[in-house]
Amino acid sequence: MVEAAAELGGRGYVADITNARDIARAVEMVGEIHVLVNNAGLERLTPVDEISEEAEAVFRRVVEINVVGTYLATRSAVRSMPRGGAIVNTASVWSRSSEAGFSAYVASKHATIGLTKTWAKELGPRGIRVNAVCPGWVRTAASMLSLRRMSERSGRPEQAILDEVLAGQIIGGLMEPDDVAGPYLFLASDLASTSPGSRSASTAASCRGEAARGAPGARHGRGQRNRARDGGRARGGRRPGRGARSGLACRVEASRRHREPRGRGAGDQGVAEAAAHLGGLDILINNAGIMRESALRDTTAADIDLHFAVNVRGAILAAREALKVMQAGARIVNVASELAYLGRQNASVYVATKAALLGADPLVGTRAGA
Repeated sequence: MVEAAAELGGRGYVADITNARDIARAVEMVGEIHVLVNNAGLERLTPVDEISEEAEAVFRRVVEINVVGTYLATRSAVRSMPRGGAIVNTASVWSRSSEAGFSAYVASKHATIGLTKTWAKELGPRGIRVNAVCPGWVRTAASMLSLRRMSERSGRPEQAILDEVLAGQIIGGLMEPDDVAGPYLFLASDLASTSPGSRSASTAASCRGEAARGAPGARHGRGQRNRARDGGRARGGRRPGRGARSGLACRVEASRRHREPRGRGAGDQGVAEAAAHLGGLDILINNAGIMRESALRDTTAADIDLHFAVNVRGAILAAREALKVMQAGARIVNVASELAYLGRQNASVYVATKAALLGADPLVGTRAGA
């Protein structure tokens, strides 16, 4: 750690993350802290049917490092963190799923998400944002050790287990440490200044964020309430160095009077026309959407049809057209909403459409091959 910091032109300090005094001493030596990355962690097999003092000690150690240690480091750091500071917690792809035999680790990473959401609310008023990154399988010593232990316990070859893991991913291959650096850099930068309480997935399996209730991140629809987006067209521009291929943002125009999308339903015609004009697409951003609040008893069938036509059908049709001209490495970004997770009174239809959009993400990615 000390040597690595020196190579970057900084100073490194070593502390036991489970020792409050050690952490406080290290923070005091650093001085003002602008970014804290809680990356210390322990991953070990903890089968529930393994009864021994050693097994119990391992379980406690995993929780102590991953949960208590994260708490102690954050508690000390926020005392010297100014407004505009950032905290990035390392969670895991298992933060919202599970894996047999890793109960302590999985529980600790679920807890990390809970800490992230809670601290986002608690520290947000102080101008400090808190986010988490959820890495998938990365080629590290810890993950390779887990793979070895899984092989020993199951009697299956390591490669067979790894192949099974990678087969469940949308993008093949085991990630390298450098592959997960991007989300950390983004969340630590001013580019993420309006994204507190989010969970950024860093995995070849999926990519989505979840904003904490009340946080200003992922606010699609908030400022557009009761206002239909202009469009029915696709808009794109050339990107330097990429010839005629371009990014594309799709919008859909809805008629207030007839409360139904105009044209071919949801922008798919605009995508096709833009792709033909530009000669291909590298990026599609599905940002079209409407949000009209009403009590459930006052919601009409037309309200439901309109929301699903624009927010769900439109995005899927636009993606369908884009996939016809996209190559491997292209990207589709769907604008969902924090409300897909949190819900909202008098917005049940909108919430349902955004949850549906999240459900479509992995399927679109599988078809895109990217």
